Amino acid sequence: MAEKKELAIKILLGAIQYASTQLVDLDADFKQKLAGISAIIQWKIESGPNAYTIVEDGKIDYKMDAIHDSPTYTINVAMDTAMDLLQGKISAPEAIAQGKIQIEGDIEAATQQTFILEDLAKYLTDLRG
Repeated sequence: MAEKKELAIKILLGAIQYASTQLVDLDADFKQKLAGISAIIQWKIESGPNAYTIVEDGKIDYKMDAIHDSPTYTINVAMDTAMDLLQGKISAPEAIAQGKIQIEGDIEAATQQTFILEDLAKYLTDLRG
């Protein structure tokens, strides 16, 4: 069962990463929010995949199955919480407040950048109906 969850999270994380790159091109407001942000966001999923997101000059890029040498901050999350977060069942601020996500590094930047997942969640909610 753990292998299925890991694969599901890897697929969802990859989809979220790809969707964020597309949202930059399709949503001018989202791109505007990214202006001036320079960050590397490391995702560490307990017993799951690792990836990082690069936010630079109003653009987003990502690397799957990778760990960055010096991320701006790292999001440490258990597999079940990652699934809930990536499916939009819980918001990043809620998960942080409940202690389900631990942030290492620049916590202020992480807090200011929760809009990235929240804006993506709006589109995902539309897909779920």
